[in-house]
Amino acid sequence: SFYELDEGSILIDGNDITEFTRDSLRRNIGMVSQDVVLFTGTVYENIVYGNLNATPQQVEQAAKAAGIYEDIMALPDGFDTYVGERGVKFSGGQKQRVAIAGIIAMEPRCIILDEPTAMLDPEGRRDVMKAIKRLNRELGITVIFITHYMEEAVEADRIVVMDDAELSLDGTPAQVFSDTKKIRSLGLDVPQTCLLAEMLKKEGISLKNNLLSVDELVENIDNLLKGR
Repeated sequence: SFYELDEGSILIDGNDITEFTRDSLRRNIGMVSQDVVLFTGTVYENIVYGNLNATPQQVEQAAKAAGIYEDIMALPDGFDTYVGERGVKFSGGQKQRVAIAGIIAMEPRCIILDEPTAMLDPEGRRDVMKAIKRLNRELGITVIFITHYMEEAVEADRIVVMDDAELSLDGTPAQVFSDTKKIRSLGLDVPQTCLLAEMLKKEGISLKNNLLSVDELVENIDNLLKGR
């Protein structure tokens, strides 16, 4: 074993990761940090660094799944374009998506993303979120997404709130964000849609509970205006 746990356990499909070899662990878990650094080399080399046996077809599919394929095709030499000091410079959002493509090429069972949008502008954040949703909903990859942006958290199937290494909240977005006082007490923001819904309810407007997304809120208000 090349790591030690102080307590508890981490399981993948019921198997303790301490029983995994390093290569087996990499095949099962991929990770992307918030500050991605691409090494000097071609775009292709940056994508296959974790799986040198990946075929060109796999690399192309990984780039498409990560939402970076069209950006790569717009480069002077496509996948053969150099990046870094000697070549083209990618934006923060593009770097994240190249890194995600590299993880996809490894064909892991789950991907951990550690605040991947924290250093991005709104456009880059939107593009990365689209790529992350595609991983989960189209490829069926389990995504563990670490974020302080509550508007991103509301799109998850399950939210786990940690406070000083202790589990504070665990449930669906509707369950977790139903207790806005608890969320605030943990030093977290409340999604803007929840705040707006609270304000409208205080003004006597009868809205449904647990309206988390902008689309849900707009639809509910629209239905009220139409008398539905």
